[in-house]
Amino acid sequence: MAAENSNETSVGMPQLDFGTFPNQLFWILVFTVLFYLAVRYIIIPRLEGIMSSRQDLINADIQQAEEFNREAQEIEGKIKKKMEEAHKEAANILVSTKAQVKEKIDLAMQEIDETILKQTKESEKKIKQIEQKSEDDIRKIALELTKQLVGRFSKNKPSSAEVEKILMKEIKDNTYE
Repeated sequence: MAAENSNETSVGMPQLDFGTFPNQLFWILVFTVLFYLAVRYIIIPRLEGIMSSRQDLINADIQQAEEFNREAQEIEGKIKKKMEEAHKEAANILVSTKAQVKEKIDLAMQEIDETILKQTKESEKKIKQIEQKSEDDIRKIALELTKQLVGRFSKNKPSSAEVEKILMKEIKDNTYE
């Protein structure tokens, strides 16, 4: 028995046993054909479907992005147009406001000029009144002084009317020279 066991074990590695090659070849061929058919008719069509749907989705996204881009450009154009209109309107408002302010300033300056003119006229009247009062006061003082001086240096005392007449004549003569 020991000799039989030694014959069976001396065959070597089972993979290199040429007696099992036809059986292994048959199963490799069957497996390869089945694998090829499964890949060719099941896996590849499914992958192609997935790739196709992904490509369609990508194309749809690109198309939608282009549409959004076009809409964004239209909106940007509208915004630029609105901004230009707003700038023009602001410029018009600025011009009209400047004109209104200038008009108000001119009116205020005119009122100030009128007020100054009125105040100047009133001041001139007051000055004339003060001058007239001063002249009257000077005449009275001069008349009194003249009477007193003439009375001291002369024996006869002239009347107030005579002294005033002489004094007024002298004042008129000296005023027009």
